[in-house]
Amino acid sequence: MTSNGEPRQLRRGKRFHKRIQEAWQDPNDKTFRVEKRVDIEFPPELAALKRTGRIDVYFGLSDASGAAIFEIKATDWDKVKYRRKLLGSHRRQLLKYVDQFLLLKDISVCATVVYPTRPTGHGVCQEVEDYMGEWAIQVMWYENG
Repeated sequence: MTSNGEPRQLRRGKRFHKRIQEAWQDPNDKTFRVEKRVDIEFPPELAALKRTGRIDVYFGLSDASGAAIFEIKATDWDKVKYRRKLLGSHRRQLLKYVDQFLLLKDISVCATVVYPTRPTGHGVCQEVEDYMGEWAIQVMWYENG
C-alpha cells in the first residue's frame, strides 16, 4: 500500500495510463479521446444489465466509419502466474467495446492492448501475442515499440 491507501500496482497503473494518454494526446485532433465513455448495451432479455465502460484511448476516423481503441494495462507479465485468466479478462473487456461499435453502430474497430514492457520469460511474450491474436486484438509493448 502507498501512503494514500492505494495498492502499489494500482498506483503504477495510473501513472502508466497517464503517461501514454499525455504522450498521444493532440489538442487539435478532434477524433482523439481519452477516457471515452461507452454505454454497454445487452440483448433485450438482459436489458437490466445496462453498464458503462471507459475506453482508455480512442481514435475515430473523421468520417466515423472506423475507430481504433487502446486499452492500457500496466501488467508485468513476468510476475503473473495465471496468465490465461488475466488474458481472458483483458480480452473480454476490449471485445465488449468492440461489439458496441461493430455490432450496434456498424463501425469497424481495430483493438489494441498496450502493456508497459515485453516480458523476458521464455515464451511469455509469444503466449500473450498468440492469445490476443486469436481474437484479432493487437498487442503493443510500449517501452519496446
